[in-house]
Amino acid sequence: MKKLAEYAEVDNVSLKKHIYFVIETIFAATRLSGPFVEEFLSYLLKNVPVAADTRSIKGEGELMIAGYCLAVAQVAIHYKKVSGKEVVKYLPTLVSLLSEFLISGIYRIKMGAFTAIKNLILHTLEDKYFKQEVGVNENELPDLDFDLLTFRDESTKIHPIKKISLMLQYCLNSRFESCYTEVLKLITAFIHVGGKKTINFGGIDILTKLGNLDIKKESYRAWTD
Repeated sequence: MKKLAEYAEVDNVSLKKHIYFVIETIFAATRLSGPFVEEFLSYLLKNVPVAADTRSIKGEGELMIAGYCLAVAQVAIHYKKVSGKEVVKYLPTLVSLLSEFLISGIYRIKMGAFTAIKNLILHTLEDKYFKQEVGVNENELPDLDFDLLTFRDESTKIHPIKKISLMLQYCLNSRFESCYTEVLKLITAFIHVGGKKTINFGGIDILTKLGNLDIKKESYRAWTD
């Protein structure tokens, strides 16, 4: 695994693409120790593939970033299996990071990020995690006009799951209009896991936010699937 990590640092996009898919496969099929998985997850979060302009990435570059999204999500899911609720502290950073890829403007990257976030919601969260009362002082809420990096700040006192709720609600603003279809599916998955409690989870009514959306007519067709 250390060799894979070293290879992931090379500049060869084609090689990195294959490495991320190998990482995803290994963590899906092998049971590893909790400390090792946490260390590897931290490594992936500190070594995010970056491009000056993701809209210019084509071919293997798209697959490389999509592969990273799926790999980092699978490592987090594995960490949930071996360490339980400990994974929750990493979820805001993961969702924030992947949400930025969601609006890359490139289909394969968008779908890789969407699939990764949905897998995280469905396979790392449990209904019992939502039963704990985690109140939020209105003055502690970040300004929803800022980007998702705001929510990664570990110094905030907001509970990690409540941060995820706020992130998903933030994704209902116009910046994410090109991927509202995916955002609504993610909110559906979040509500499915958490139940009715999630409707007003985070101090803002999700249904009210949905009702206030100003959707362009050409976006409707995609919602019929």
